[in-house]
Amino acid sequence: MRLPDLDLRLLHAFLVLYEQKNLRKASEELGISQAAMSRGLAKLRLAFDDPLFIPTARGVEPTPRAHDCVAPVTEIVELAAERLLPTVPFDPETSDRQFSIAASDVGELVLIPELMRTCTAWPGLRFNAQRLSIKSLPEELKSGAVDVAVGAFPALENAIRCRRLYTEQYVCLVRSGNPILSSPLTQARFLEASHIVVSAGVLGHIHGRAEQALLGMLPASAVKLTSPSFLLSAMIASETDCVLVAPSALARFVKGRCGLEVLPCPLGIDPFDVVMYWHERVHHDPANRWLRTLIAESFASDRAA
Repeated sequence: MRLPDLDLRLLHAFLVLYEQKNLRKASEELGISQAAMSRGLAKLRLAFDDPLFIPTARGVEPTPRAHDCVAPVTEIVELAAERLLPTVPFDPETSDRQFSIAASDVGELVLIPELMRTCTAWPGLRFNAQRLSIKSLPEELKSGAVDVAVGAFPALENAIRCRRLYTEQYVCLVRSGNPILSSPLTQARFLEASHIVVSAGVLGHIHGRAEQALLGMLPASAVKLTSPSFLLSAMIASETDCVLVAPSALARFVKGRCGLEVLPCPLGIDPFDVVMYWHERVHHDPANRWLRTLIAESFASDRAA
């Protein structure tokens, strides 16, 4: 196999020029002269046997061959930087990093306060909470817009790095004065009650299975409200005589806060695994590894409590 006469600096220059679409701007970003940038482009054109970038009035325009090469060249450069360059350990005491975490409203309630409490010793660290959506999440993880996601998205587990955190169960939430508390909650009484059903909508979350099971078993007239938010649904359940089927993590958070009682769910709704997701690109990144360890430890301590 004959390899092209290319080094990592040339490949990096290719990516910068692809992004800037202007020789002067690309050379300034790389800290080299425009003449050196032009010589590098000549070498790239020879190696790829393609013009790669066509001059225009405003700069240059990538050719179809250049578009095709961006993904593999990016992968090569990132892999080399990740595996070959010296790794700087992550130090939370000196870092001012803002970590972006995508989670459902339940995940935000359970995870974010715990992380903020844990990180009070490191005042420079900050967090950005983002809502989950399976449609945008893979790209957000790939681009770095999201550092880590927490949820239950089985469709993602073959394409994204993941780690199981714990197994979640469903329970029922009702207000403390709800008449349904007058006797044990049997399946028959459950089916006769009024309900709030949380909709997974376009999120692609595994809760969609529970949603479909509930809508398939309950009379249409019994479903008084559907909502995309577990937290909003819990607040409404605390003000009405409706039953809300929700993950036990939400029950632990709202119990004692909102006048809600927790009951076992009389239906055979399957439990599900709550999983942490991240992209292969940051698998060895010290800051991301530190965050993942912190999240795993936070859930482990919460389960043990």
